[in-house]
Amino acid sequence: MNTVEKTLQYGTYYASRDDKGGFSIIRILTAGSYGIHYAVYSSGLKTKPVPSDIPAIPMIGHIPQDLRAIFLWDLIPLIHVDLTAEDLEGFLLYSEAQGINEIDIKHEIYSIIEFSKSGKTLTIKNQ
Repeated sequence: MNTVEKTLQYGTYYASRDDKGGFSIIRILTAGSYGIHYAVYSSGLKTKPVPSDIPAIPMIGHIPQDLRAIFLWDLIPLIHVDLTAEDLEGFLLYSEAQGINEIDIKHEIYSIIEFSKSGKTLTIKNQ
């Protein structure tokens, strides 16, 4: 099997074509051995949005998913916006529901925000 790589940046909005030829918009919040967390902003858009469209697109929800899911998507970067604690509310609630203690969650959220601000990317391999 060939190794496929995806490079992601926390806080970046991505467009992805859906099975009906439209576009879905997601924003990467965090990813790691536990999976990927992303916010879904829209689906079924007829055209790929431009960065100035992003603020007007409402968030639908927050989704934690198996990390392998990203290899099903053809992600097109739109714009990067540094993450804030407010952006990670869904991640906070998910982590609390998983029984992770409050101090560890706060540390993780701080680390995610700092990584988002750093401009660094994360490369994930499907092996």
